[in-house]
Amino acid sequence: MPNSQQAARRVKKAQSANMMNRSNRSKMRTSIKKFLVSVANKNIEEAKSLFVQVQKTLDTLASKRVIASNAASRYKKRLNAKLKAIVNAK
Repeated sequence: MPNSQQAARRVKKAQSANMMNRSNRSKMRTSIKKFLVSVANKNIEEAKSLFVQVQKTLDTLASKRVIASNAASRYKKRLNAKLKAIVNAK
């Protein structure tokens, strides 16, 4: 229980930020899963368009500090390697 009005406001702001971060993280995971499904199905055109969306999502979350910038770079590197693998396999 907050002891002051300011502490009560901070609790409310922290809760709303937590909900937004949770929602954004969920969107990130969903977009990555969609990309991985299209890669598994070897749908190159769809995978390329989804990769652009995943990159944008990761960069946005990194700039908002929802995820670390190095984590975003690591995700992009690994997903790009998967995309290159199916493109080069054809």
